[in-house]
Amino acid sequence: MWLLKNTLMSVRTYPDVPRVYLDMDGVVADFEKGMNEAHDGIKYGMTAKRFKVIPGSYVNLDPVPGAIDGVHALLELGYFVMILTKIPSENPYAASEKIVWLKRHLPILEDLIIITPDKGCIGTSRDTLVDDFPEWANAHNFPGQIIQFGGQPKLDEYVLRAGHLWAKNWSTLIEMFKELKLPSSKPDHRDQRCPLTR
Repeated sequence: MWLLKNTLMSVRTYPDVPRVYLDMDGVVADFEKGMNEAHDGIKYGMTAKRFKVIPGSYVNLDPVPGAIDGVHALLELGYFVMILTKIPSENPYAASEKIVWLKRHLPILEDLIIITPDKGCIGTSRDTLVDDFPEWANAHNFPGQIIQFGGQPKLDEYVLRAGHLWAKNWSTLIEMFKELKLPSSKPDHRDQRCPLTR
């Protein structure tokens, strides 16, 4: 039975270019806005901890302003883009909701999502992680460049020591990537889904 399954399954191949891993909540999907609007969240004191465990909270988030165009701009610059996200252990539905969200808003990335509790175990030294909270989910141990997205730059000691960058919004982020060295070979993004080989 294993041999039959093995011959029917495909192996993914990825282009040999630097990758950009985007955190989902707060970078691509507007978690803060969703939390504040949930059940009149500001009035009733909705917290991130409470909001993230409500079924349906992730699937209904709006995109962060500029995120959809920004992802397409990164692809045009030749970067291989993937979503790198964590789900709350108290909300097992969050994984499915995040995949559905990508299908709705960024179908070009729907098969390019990694859900992990440990962002520090993904990537290489030539890759970049864009995360609004790089101190969470072990993201500060990501082996490549870390760009903190949005809010105010965190001046924590580990951020200063690691030399992390800060992008205020998607416009700033795209300008940063334009200044970085471009990938050695540009992948074909007419269909961003990974080519399958047998």
